[in-house]
Amino acid sequence: VFCVLFASASAFGVGSLFGVPYSPIVGFLVFLLLGLGLDDAFIIVRTGQLLDTDLTLEEHMSAILLRAGSSITLTSLTDIIAFLSGLTNSLPVIQHLCIYGSLGVLFDWLLQITLFMVMYYFSKQRQIKNKPDCCCCFVLANPEAPCCSCREAETTMFPNEKNILPVTQQPNTSSPQEILERSRTQPSSPLQTFMSTTYPRLLLSPIGKVVTLTVAIGLFSVGLWSASQVEAGYKKEWFVPDSSAILQTWDLEERFFDGQTQYFGIYSSGENLNTLEGQMAYQDTITKISAHNKVAQCSGWYNEYVKFYMKEHKGEVIQATLAPEDKFFPWLSEFVSKEEGNRFSKSLRGLTNSSVDGTFTQCWSRPVSWSSQQDIVFMDELRDIVRNDVVQIRAYTYLWNFLDGLKVMEENMLISLTLAAVMVFVTALFLLGSAKLAIIVFCMVAMVDVNILAAYYYSGMSYEFLTSVILVLSVGFSVDYSMHIAHNFQQAEGNRTERAKHALSNIGSSILCGGVTTWLAVALLPFSGSYLFRVVLFLSISYTVLFGLFHGICVLPVVLSLVGPGPSCADDQLRQQIHKTRSVSSLEDVISMSRRESLMSITSSVMTLFNMEDREVTMMESYPATPISASTFDLVSADPYMITGDGVQ
Repeated sequence: VFCVLFASASAFGVGSLFGVPYSPIVGFLVFLLLGLGLDDAFIIVRTGQLLDTDLTLEEHMSAILLRAGSSITLTSLTDIIAFLSGLTNSLPVIQHLCIYGSLGVLFDWLLQITLFMVMYYFSKQRQIKNKPDCCCCFVLANPEAPCCSCREAETTMFPNEKNILPVTQQPNTSSPQEILERSRTQPSSPLQTFMSTTYPRLLLSPIGKVVTLTVAIGLFSVGLWSASQVEAGYKKEWFVPDSSAILQTWDLEERFFDGQTQYFGIYSSGENLNTLEGQMAYQDTITKISAHNKVAQCSGWYNEYVKFYMKEHKGEVIQATLAPEDKFFPWLSEFVSKEEGNRFSKSLRGLTNSSVDGTFTQCWSRPVSWSSQQDIVFMDELRDIVRNDVVQIRAYTYLWNFLDGLKVMEENMLISLTLAAVMVFVTALFLLGSAKLAIIVFCMVAMVDVNILAAYYYSGMSYEFLTSVILVLSVGFSVDYSMHIAHNFQQAEGNRTERAKHALSNIGSSILCGGVTTWLAVALLPFSGSYLFRVVLFLSISYTVLFGLFHGICVLPVVLSLVGPGPSCADDQLRQQIHKTRSVSSLEDVISMSRRESLMSITSSVMTLFNMEDREVTMMESYPATPISASTFDLVSADPYMITGDGVQ
C-alpha cells in the first residue's frame, strides 16, 4: 500500500512539475493504482512461495525478479499504453487524467521491482533469523512457535543459509524438475490449493468447458445489443454532495415547479452593431430566441432601448424601428443615463458615444424536465439562431460545457477504446511473440468491454466523463488478468490442457487475489456522499473486476486449452541447440547475470552462449558438477536439463 501511495504522490508531483493541470477527477486514480499495485505485489509474493525451499536467499530473490519481473513488466507496459491511448480524446480533462495515470503506473512498477523487493528481502532475512514480524528486533526463544503472521513453515525456509549476505557455497542437488514438482504439489494456502488442483480440474473438464463457453457466448451476444443502447448522459446533480442545499433546491424545483429552469446569456461584440444590418441581425436574433417554445423570457437591454428611442426620437427612426448608424451609440448612452436604462449599464461593457465593447442579454427556459439529449438539441437550436455573418453573437451557459463534451463523448470513447485495444494487441504481439495468442488476448479484452457496457445499460447508467475514462482503463485492467495467464501458458510444456492447468496453478490465485483487492479498494464507496463515487465509480470498477476476472481465469484458460498456440519456436530451437551442445563456458557468468539482468537479457545471453559450440568448459572449483538451479536455468527452459563439466545430460 505504501508503494502505491508513494507512486501516486510521485505521479502527481511529476505531472504538476511539468505543468499538467490537476482536476478533482484525477483523485480517483489512487483507487485504480491501489488495485494494480497490489496485483503486482501478489504476483511477486506468489512466485516466491512457489520457489525451491533449498535455494539461497540471493538465488531466491534473483528467481523472483526473473519470473515475476517479466510478467509485471509486461502488464505494466500494457497499462501505460492503455492510459496513453486516452490522449487521443479531445477533452482536456481526460487527457490530463491519462497522463497522471500513465505516470502512476510507471512509478508503481519502479517501486515494485525496487523498494518492494528490498522490503521483501529484509522480511525473508527476518524469517531466517526466527524474528517475529511484530517485534523484529527480538529472536524467538522457540523457533517452532508461530507468532503473528509468522507460520511454522517459514522457520524452515532457506535451510542452507548460514550467512545472509554472501552466497552460500553449498551445492543445490535438486533438479529443476524436482523443484517445479515440489512447488506445484505444496501450495501454501487453501486458496492456492484450490486454484492449483480442484479449480483447473473442474474448469477444464468437458462439462466445465461447455458451461464456461456457453455463459461467455451468451453474455457477449446479449451484451452486443445492450451496449448499443447506452446513451450519453449528464446531470448536474451528480457533481453535488447529497447534503448540499443546492441539491435540495433543485429537488424542490423538480417536484413542485415542473422541473428546473435553465438560465443562459446572449453575448455579442459591439462591432457592426450600430449598422442597419447589424441592428436587423440582432433584433431578429432576440425575436427568434424569445419565440422559441422552450424559452420563457429574455430580459435584455435591446427591447427597452428600442422603446426608448421610439419614444424620444421617433422622428429620426429609420425603417420603423431602426436607429441611424451615427445616432445608435449616442442614443444608447443617453438611454443608460436615464432611470429606465440605468439597470442595463452592466450589460453594456465599454459604452461610449461612439462604440461599445460587448453586450449581454439574459434569458431563461421554461421549467421542464429534460434529458441530456434534449438539452443538447436545445443548445444546438439556440446556436443556430444566433449564428450570422454581420454581428458576432453567441449563446452560452455553464451547463453547455458538459453538453459539448457529451456530444463528442461517444465518438471519442469509441476511438480511444479502439486505439487502446489495438495498441495492447501490438504490445502483446511484440512481447508474447505469438500472433495467435495476441489475438486471443485481444478478443478477451473486447468481450470484457462489451459486457461492461451491457452492465451500464441494465444499471441505468450512461456515458459521461468518468465512465468513458474507466472504459478505456478497463482495457488495461482486463489485459492484466489475461496477459498473466497467456504468459504462463506460453512458458509451460505439455499439451494445451496441461499448459492451461499449469497457468492456473502457477498464477491463478495471484490474479484472483489481485482482483479482489482491487474491488476492496472501492468497497466503501457506496457509503460516499457523492453520486459519482457512490454509483458511477463503484459500479464501473466492480464490473471491470468481475468481467475481467471471469474472462481472465475462466474463459481464457478454456479457449487456450482448445485453440491455444503451441510452444514458441524460440524455445524449441533453444532445446535443440542444448542437445547439440558439448560444452559450456563459465557457469559463474550465467549465475552472476541471472542476479542482475531481466528475463529478456538472460534469454538472449544464454542463447548466445549456447550457440558457441566449440568453447571449452571451465567450471569453477566451488561448483563441481553443479546443476543449474531453478533461479537461473529453469527460467530459460522448463526442461530438466542438467549442466555439468561433461556437457548436457
